[in-house]
Amino acid sequence: MGGTTDLEPSDDASDDATPSQAASAPAAPTMDLGTTGDFSVPPSPQPSRDDISLLVLSGPCSGLYKKVPDQGGVIGRDPDVEIPIIDPGISREHALLERSESGGFRIIDLDSRYGVYVEAEPTKRRDLVDGDRIQLSGETVLRVRYQDERESELLARMQETLTRDALTTVHNRRYFLERLEQEYAYARRHRAALSVMLVDVDYFKRINDEYGHVEGDGVLAHIGQMLRKTVRTEDLVGRYGGDEFVIATRLDEKAAVAFGQRISRIIRSRPATVEGDTLHLSVSVGVCTLTHPQPKDPPAPTMMELVSRADSALYDAKRQGRDRVAVWARQTTGSA
Repeated sequence: MGGTTDLEPSDDASDDATPSQAASAPAAPTMDLGTTGDFSVPPSPQPSRDDISLLVLSGPCSGLYKKVPDQGGVIGRDPDVEIPIIDPGISREHALLERSESGGFRIIDLDSRYGVYVEAEPTKRRDLVDGDRIQLSGETVLRVRYQDERESELLARMQETLTRDALTTVHNRRYFLERLEQEYAYARRHRAALSVMLVDVDYFKRINDEYGHVEGDGVLAHIGQMLRKTVRTEDLVGRYGGDEFVIATRLDEKAAVAFGQRISRIIRSRPATVEGDTLHLSVSVGVCTLTHPQPKDPPAPTMMELVSRADSALYDAKRQGRDRVAVWARQTTGSA
């Protein structure tokens, strides 16, 4: 048949070959795939596991990886230390991680209030091995993880993917609620201050309708960046849905209202540019603060009731004219 090539040798061709021709034909090279020989590829050298991360097993920051700088640093609740961990039970400068003579790391207690426990043993100075558990307070336990640079980069990317909203770079809703649950439990246990704030972009639908959703997304990213720069290290900020953001802060009601007003001022002062137009933005903020009732008082709100009440206060701010902060009050918004 024309246009085809038979790649299989025919029986006739092999029959026509003379014994002398067969003997003189060079043998085809063969490769023994069952042996490595000269065709083996040596394994790449294993990278050194000189990096170290701390996985927070329990406490307000549980689930987070804390990358340790190459030469170590101070662990503490102070936001300016190299390895900040938000836990009131930890001293501001609690412990020092430094390189040891062997190239690993050691931990040194900096006369902290709670002390440092490695594998449940109190210690002032100790070299760390992979898998060691470090307890810094009644809440916070860390696990030591030695790793190479590639593992460190992978963990950092995974943590960002799992915890951040891709558009606005604030925390995603799932992670925010997980952390809020921990903050709520801590506040109830220690009768500590905790406020939830819902932040909504005013007239955002008009922006989408006039400029389109792509430009609207740019405005949300702009708001997210401002919120990340404005909140304190110990605060939580997340995207709750659509154009709503949510903040959890260890502030009482008066301080939380002042914080909400500060956020509003900052957003008003930094307009967004959309298709050459300058958009002056504003936000409405709803605040609800956790109460710690006495035995005869009504029970404290649950975590989700706290969020729902902040949402009710947000709609009060909208009804009152937008661009303002409103506080949940039982007598005006009911028991939502």
